[in-house]
Amino acid sequence: MGQSPSSSAKDQEVTKGTQGKGSLSSLLSEHEVEELNQTFRKICQPNKVEDGFTLPQLQGFIGGKLPSSIVLQLHKEMKVKNIPDEIKISRNAFVMTMGCLMNGTVDQQSGLMFSLFADEGTNAVSVGHLSKLIGSLLQSYEEALKTCNQMKNWDLVCTPESNKNFIDLVMRMFSAGGKTTGSPVSKEEFERWLQQTPLMQKVFTAVFHLCFVDTSKTPAAAASSDDCSDSSVLFHMPCLPACLDIDWRRVRSQLHIPTLLILNHHLPRHLQDQWRFCFSSNLHGASFATLLSHIKNKGPTVVLVRDTDGNVFGGFASQSWELGPSFVGSSSCFLFSLAPKVGVHEPSGQNEHYMYLNIDQQTLPNGLGMGGQFDYFGLWINQEFGEGHSRARPKCTTYDSPQLSSKEDFTIDTVEVWAVGPLPKKPQEEDEDEKKSVLDKNPEAQALLELIGKERKSEGLREEDPTADIPAIHEMPTR
Repeated sequence: MGQSPSSSAKDQEVTKGTQGKGSLSSLLSEHEVEELNQTFRKICQPNKVEDGFTLPQLQGFIGGKLPSSIVLQLHKEMKVKNIPDEIKISRNAFVMTMGCLMNGTVDQQSGLMFSLFADEGTNAVSVGHLSKLIGSLLQSYEEALKTCNQMKNWDLVCTPESNKNFIDLVMRMFSAGGKTTGSPVSKEEFERWLQQTPLMQKVFTAVFHLCFVDTSKTPAAAASSDDCSDSSVLFHMPCLPACLDIDWRRVRSQLHIPTLLILNHHLPRHLQDQWRFCFSSNLHGASFATLLSHIKNKGPTVVLVRDTDGNVFGGFASQSWELGPSFVGSSSCFLFSLAPKVGVHEPSGQNEHYMYLNIDQQTLPNGLGMGGQFDYFGLWINQEFGEGHSRARPKCTTYDSPQLSSKEDFTIDTVEVWAVGPLPKKPQEEDEDEKKSVLDKNPEAQALLELIGKERKSEGLREEDPTADIPAIHEMPTR
């Protein structure tokens, strides 16, 4: 059915409202408002009337992607913003609520989320209730990613263990403060927690985005159909990075959705968009030489190790692995543990022993290491490949990390390596870039010079001298 006059008027009201001073103009653009208008129409669609929707319609649209308690609280929050005495949720109330939820400031989001997560009938949140909701939201996140075709070629799941480790990580602020499962969480504490755990804030927002926004047909998708980033103009979701160069029929990763989110969140921003599979000992064999052939010149990498006792840990290397007698890398490197518990350990500043790789030396350690010092690494994989160590008494000096493996000297079960970020340039490409002048890199400026009839003074100065490499011409003059 066509749009009714009343709903059309409300459309205009919402659009104008988002452009006025002190309104949602700081949260939503015209495109974003229209995107939410489309979602509103879909929620109302079963009744073919677009003057508002009821709780059953909202529940039907969500389809189990969100915990039922959150859907109830969300409907209640929209009713507060609704036009008085109207039973149905109006377009204006829906757009205002979703705008704050997905694009709002931390203050706006935390206030709204606190209401959504509050125990029904008490308007309060306990530590235990919050933990359970986070677990439910992780499952919702997985389901929504798959339903919306946003898995980005990953074949991963949320397991009970990975969910628990994720929850333990994001809830550490409360446990460190002495709070137990039954302890209440005030609105101020909730807001402070959300500010200190931006990953959790992103997951919250991404779940609601996946539930309410069409990720397939949006203005941004039409403008950039070949872009692998999120198609919605409303909010760039912290969904999964693109997964490249892997055949999931042959590989099983040590990663799960929660651990991938954690590691990707801690990478430098410019490396978070894609992960490229490089190596797995289960696929390529337990050979250090094979490992080297798959990870050299690949750019920054994430190295995952599983020992025979089930501990999963590793490190992020900020640059390509290259053979050499000394430590390299930068302060963006870090070590981490994923099981039996999650921890990310960033540089302490005590030294710069970030990453090391060497083979076949008599006087130097032979293998791959991160942190600490020779023969006392925070993470070490021996050239013999089957063995390694994680020595930290009491902590690794470089990363301030504890012992990552079950035993100080461990036996390797699996090694897995992923390159992150764009492919590094090949040496010849770098040489070509260095040869280019500023004008070479700026075709607009070059065209402007030609338009006004000006010559490029450097043109011809860079022409190769055919005699440049003739030794006789470069001999030192004799006295």
